[in-house]
Amino acid sequence: PGRFWRGALGSEDTVGGVAAVEQKVTDEALIRQLFTQQYPELVFKAVGARNEKNQVLVTTEPYEKDGKSYSAAYVVLGKAAQPVASGILFGPVVQATVSEDAQALLDITGMTVPIVEAERWMVFSLRTLDGGLYYRLQGLDNGQGKRLTQSEWLATFGADEEKSKVLGGRELIGMWASNVTGKPRRGEFFYGINMRPSAGQPLVVITQDNLDETKDVTIHPMYSLLDNRYDATEILATRANGLIAYGLFNGDGLLQDAAPDNLVRDHTIPKPFTNRLESAISCIRCHGPHDQWQPMTNQVKTILGATSNGVQLAVIGDGQAHGVDSATLNTELAKLYSGDLSVPLDLARNSYEAACAKLTGVAREQPDHAKWIVSVLTDRYERYLYRLITPREALRTL
Repeated sequence: PGRFWRGALGSEDTVGGVAAVEQKVTDEALIRQLFTQQYPELVFKAVGARNEKNQVLVTTEPYEKDGKSYSAAYVVLGKAAQPVASGILFGPVVQATVSEDAQALLDITGMTVPIVEAERWMVFSLRTLDGGLYYRLQGLDNGQGKRLTQSEWLATFGADEEKSKVLGGRELIGMWASNVTGKPRRGEFFYGINMRPSAGQPLVVITQDNLDETKDVTIHPMYSLLDNRYDATEILATRANGLIAYGLFNGDGLLQDAAPDNLVRDHTIPKPFTNRLESAISCIRCHGPHDQWQPMTNQVKTILGATSNGVQLAVIGDGQAHGVDSATLNTELAKLYSGDLSVPLDLARNSYEAACAKLTGVAREQPDHAKWIVSVLTDRYERYLYRLITPREALRTL
């Protein structure tokens, strides 16, 4: 290898000459790849000279820009590609501003994605705290201060909470004690339009929760059934391939790296570690035993069912529904809270199981295969982040 690279850098020996030719081909392939990423609308012709700014001049088919004609463009070596149509890139690309070693690795391998140890990649691609990349990989955060709001993120799934309200395309559940927070909770169910029918149903579920100190009955999930506000949400949205995207937002619809500690904790984190709840790993571990879609008991439906013999719920403090009669409000409650939401949850679990089987190669017929996949992921995540490294493990890594 030493002789090969000496040759690539200009040695006169025969092997080095061959290496230099091979390296030139590799460099041209890399430059062509970077050109396509940085200028997807232009037509590549030939590689030109490299300047002191780490840029390579590439000749192109003639094109117009800002009213002028050009037939060349500079390719910046190591520059991040612009987001592709999906809005995300698979990995964090090597930047030209990082260390010389990283730039050398890019030149040698011809790869714009850095080589990363597998478990480290798994951990940081599934978290948002302490350098986690999950939101960036999902297109929620561009890394330069621009973060999607709750409504903007939902729009990427073809889901619109406000239109669902207007058109009657949403349903609600209410419970006195959530299995996740231990506090009253409301859940909102509706659909996006981002999936092919054969892939499943594009379910979106928003759970709405309040802080420990929030005592105002006008924003209580069970006391204020039609005019509910909240302090924070967790959102699960079905991706086009049947897997799930996760997001945490505050009551104003702004993205959060972690849920407030006085709202919920991640009880899957082993003691004595800080148990902050973050996307997506906390959600994946918590929801794993239920194929990612937690069962949600609709206690409002139970209450409404007990009033079916002509007895209606009394309205005490009607909030924004001022002047609306009790019968009309009870009808609205029935529309929103009387559905059997176990059906869409079961369908969503089926889509998730099928996606896991397809993407991992684990036979769907294997009992609890999707749960097994999460258990393996959880074990490796905990091993990397929470368990002490032994000398043997450290030596093996080196």
